[in-house]
Amino acid sequence: MWGLPVVPLLINFCGALLGFVATLTLIPAFKDHFIAAKLFGIDLNKTSKQPIPESQGVISGAVFLIILFCFIPVPFLSCFVEEHCKAFPHDEFVEFIGSLLAICCMIFLGFADDVLNLRWRHKLLLPTMASLPLLMVYFTNFGNTTIVVPKPFRVLLGMHLDLALSREEPPTFRRSDSCQVHGILYYVYMGMLAVFCTNAINILAGINGLEAGQSVVIAASIITFNVVELNGDYRDDHIFSLYFMIPFFFTTLGLLYHNCCRYPSSVFVGDTFCYFAGMTFAVVGILGHFSKTMLLFFIPQVLNFLYSLPQLFHIIPCPRHRLPRLNPDTGKLEMSYSKFRTKSLSALGKYVLKVSETLHIVDVRQELDEDEDYTECNNMTLINFVIKLIGPASEQTLTILLLLIQVVGSAIAFLIRYQLVRLFYD
Repeated sequence: MWGLPVVPLLINFCGALLGFVATLTLIPAFKDHFIAAKLFGIDLNKTSKQPIPESQGVISGAVFLIILFCFIPVPFLSCFVEEHCKAFPHDEFVEFIGSLLAICCMIFLGFADDVLNLRWRHKLLLPTMASLPLLMVYFTNFGNTTIVVPKPFRVLLGMHLDLALSREEPPTFRRSDSCQVHGILYYVYMGMLAVFCTNAINILAGINGLEAGQSVVIAASIITFNVVELNGDYRDDHIFSLYFMIPFFFTTLGLLYHNCCRYPSSVFVGDTFCYFAGMTFAVVGILGHFSKTMLLFFIPQVLNFLYSLPQLFHIIPCPRHRLPRLNPDTGKLEMSYSKFRTKSLSALGKYVLKVSETLHIVDVRQELDEDEDYTECNNMTLINFVIKLIGPASEQTLTILLLLIQVVGSAIAFLIRYQLVRLFYD
């Protein structure tokens, strides 16, 4: 498909190194420009009120796009220099261009979110719109809507489950696909995957270095997985993934240097980066045909999402910002709390809060203020939960612990992918 992969991968790697240097250089160079445009914020986890430029993910995203724009012809050069190449692979070219279009759309929409400060319901809509080019590429190039059923459920569902709504179209076979028919449910699943990837990184945020750091770990895990699978039957899919993941890893590493490695942080990544990173992961997971493995690398994000569900669905009141609270006397971060009138809580909310308190996963306080009964519970994020377990901690220590959890999550993902998976699949 891609010809000999060694030369294209080497060119891609060199371009990624240049991207790393460019990101390191451009972020401080544009710092004053962002502050002059009023794209800055105050670090609530620091006593200093110095303005810090926001939305720096747009710089790493722009560098990433430039690298891959310049790289577009490289995988297809073999079609022009080799005599045995009979036809140009238009479907692979469309796949590459469509992926870049989806990522480019997400960077643009993410930057619009940073500038306009959109509401949460809009944050769900933006990734859906940006994923449409990706879904169209999948529809035209693959069209497979059949999934392999895990062994315990095959008695009920059979070997394969077709997520199409209609079986009128006869099955065809192509690449790694089994029965292929065009259906809606599978595209809904892929669209939801794009929405989850973008917002999962966004809600596990609030301390310096966490968004970029978790993305670096996930990208490194995907690259490792791709390299391991290069000798398998689906080498082309993993080469495609490497073309995106290697530049992403190095440009994000440059962003991480300014966002975390130099405490206190000199920049904020903004929602732009979270959307950019999530869409890049969704692209390689969907078009690389390893979306289930991709989700395994999001174990901490899945746990954070499940833990946050009561607040995300407003079963328990959710403030706009749920980042930890700085204690200026100790200089350490403590759990932040959501305070609300006890009688305003629904019956379902009271039940969820009671169960969470019984399981010791939420800290609940009751207090009487001006003859009104109030309830406080810690904001339900993985960051606050870690603080609950270890006690108040410095921001740098907390970031390192959460990134270690991300590394452990990737190790568990590889264990499931290469060992426990045999219990469910052949």
